[in-house]
Amino acid sequence: IEEVASGLPRIDYTDGSGSWLLEPTATNLITQSEDFSNVAWGKTSLIATSTLDINPSGTGSAYKIITDSGVALNVGRILDSLLGLTPSVAYSYSVFAKKSELNSIRLLFDDGITISNRAEAVFNLNDGSISNIQNAGNFSGVTAKSVNYGNGWYRCTISSVINTTGEAQARVYNSDTTITTGDGAKGVLVYGAQLEENSYSTSYIKTVGTTQTRVADTASGSGSSTVINS
Repeated sequence: IEEVASGLPRIDYTDGSGSWLLEPTATNLITQSEDFSNVAWGKTSLIATSTLDINPSGTGSAYKIITDSGVALNVGRILDSLLGLTPSVAYSYSVFAKKSELNSIRLLFDDGITISNRAEAVFNLNDGSISNIQNAGNFSGVTAKSVNYGNGWYRCTISSVINTTGEAQARVYNSDTTITTGDGAKGVLVYGAQLEENSYSTSYIKTVGTTQTRVADTASGSGSSTVINS
């Protein structure tokens, strides 16, 4: 992932070839997108510890989330609570993840009232496959997607319409294809969380303490119409 200055075109290579990246405006509602140890991320039976693993931006900074010893992987969690979401609107929640001792994560987005109102999916970080895609209660139309960013990193996204107002919780759980219980040491690497009011995840917007907005891309002056038409 690279930052591009205002006024320069962004080129997207995630499908293997370069193309202009023109996106609508988007706001990352998660206020600490990279520091999972921050108190903005509530933790239950799980810790987040900084590592020197190379993240998708090419720097030595990522976090490992580790489930407490003896705690089921589907219980230990890290979450960001958010307020004021718009009802009947699609939201997308994404996290970059890489397998460590464990090989999967579970993303869950709930309404902050009861976990029975949720959208969720499990992402296998061996190959990017997705399972257990479901929604219930105040969520509808859930979809899930993973994109391979190289070096073992996948961007994992769940998208769903939330049909209620008020608080919501964006959660991450460890998961694995063979292990079900934490031991206080095994975990998964995570980086770059984003929650936005869109039916799909746009490119990553870093936050440090506050929400951040990227304005919509526009393009003009295409040059020769024989090369690029209207």
